[in-house]
Amino acid sequence: KDRFTRQLKDLFVVIDADNSGTISVRELEDVIKADSEGAAAVFAAMDISVETALQLCTLLDTDHDRNISVDEFVEGCLKLKGTATSTDIHLLMPESHKN
Repeated sequence: KDRFTRQLKDLFVVIDADNSGTISVRELEDVIKADSEGAAAVFAAMDISVETALQLCTLLDTDHDRNISVDEFVEGCLKLKGTATSTDIHLLMPESHKN
């Protein structure tokens, strides 16, 4: 878990192109397009597809400002570690609306 947490935080820094401390779905998409193998490799190591990661970023945007924090990103990805499916995404939805 610690190894994945570190990798996700490192990936977050790469994704956070404007150094705002938050990432947007657009920033994630841009990184995946520019460095598809690097970003995809981190997600693949956790058995998370790139598509699921993009869905997760949208889902974690609980205040609908289109940005998520490093903690939201790491926690969300760790919850989906393994064979995440669209069902898993839907199970997270009620949690994302509690905030």
